[in-house]
Amino acid sequence: MPLDCEIPEEAWADKEVNLNHLRTFGCISHVHVELDRRSKDAKSKRCIFIGYGTNEYGYRLWEPEN
Repeated sequence: MPLDCEIPEEAWADKEVNLNHLRTFGCISHVHVELDRRSKDAKSKRCIFIGYGTNEYGYRLWEPEN
């Protein structure tokens, strides 16, 4: 059976696959800082995306300032 430009998972499972959680390696990301850990103005930290975590939709991020 030809794939007809489909993703193999879509052809095999006969359902649409959601790829919205995928990110570009090395892109700039902002991580939310919890209320009890933030300074006066910093509600997020600037990080760099370096991969995916072990959880289903987890990300691995690197904070270059530290």
